[in-house]
Amino acid sequence: MSERRAMRSRSGPLARSGPSARHGRQRRPSLVRTIIGLVASALAVVLVAVVSVSAIAVSRLASDVGSNTVHLAHLNGATAPPSVGAIKGGLNLLLVGTDTRSGQSGYQDRADLAGSSGAGNNDVTILVHVAQDHQSALVVSFPRDLMIPVPACPNPKNGGTYGSSSIAMLNSTLSRGGWRVRC
Repeated sequence: MSERRAMRSRSGPLARSGPSARHGRQRRPSLVRTIIGLVASALAVVLVAVVSVSAIAVSRLASDVGSNTVHLAHLNGATAPPSVGAIKGGLNLLLVGTDTRSGQSGYQDRADLAGSSGAGNNDVTILVHVAQDHQSALVVSFPRDLMIPVPACPNPKNGGTYGSSSIAMLNSTLSRGGWRVRC
């Protein structure tokens, strides 16, 4: 009789064909799949971090460029320079930037601000040569710590002259009368 019950239970509406489920047994993952999964996860984290940091850097740079622009036409009553197309032939432009803090706010110590006010040191020196046909330009950046011979220059403050130096740093030359003094 027990055989009949067993047959009925197997042939009933809920009867399953094939082997019964193995509860609690999972396939053991291979070492290669585990390593590939870990490497892929680490690469995904690094990629998200690089993209996020790059986006923040670009955003900050874009906002800094917009807020720190210099309008040459508004400095000391100067007029705007002519456009490059209005100049016939090639030309050379000397771009000079200083590290002065004159007129800037946000410094906690007045001595710190006063120590870098005025002409300041030459921080950036770039020579731009625009070709005769205005189709190309050559740009040369001079290192600020470049050691150069410096000739004697007139001192506009007292009418005397600054002595010559056989070797001095390029960034110190601006303090010898400014960029307008011709030596």
